[in-house]
Order: sequence, then structure tokens, then C-alpha cells
Amino acid sequence: MRRAAAVAMAVRGRPALAPDAARLAAGDPDPLVARAFADAARALGAG
Repeated sequence: MRRAAAVAMAVRGRPALAPDAARLAAGDPDPLVARAFADAARALGAG
């Protein structure tokens, strides 16, 4: 479910969500979910 949320953030395409995606990537214990949030953060323009 968290992975689906990460994909939805990226698909939504709102750059304002990038900091949230990056924060979630840094804090998720599941490496697959963390990577999905990191990918979303990058897609949304996070460094």
C-alpha cells in the first residue's frame, strides 16, 4: 500500500509533494518502499 502511495505521488506530478516523498523515503524501513518514495521525490524535482 505504501508503494502504491509513492507511485500515486509521482503520477500526480505536484512538485510540492517532493519534500514529503523524500522524507518518507528516508524513514521507511522497507527498502522497496523507500526506493519507490525516492523515485517519486526525484520525479517531482527533489535533489
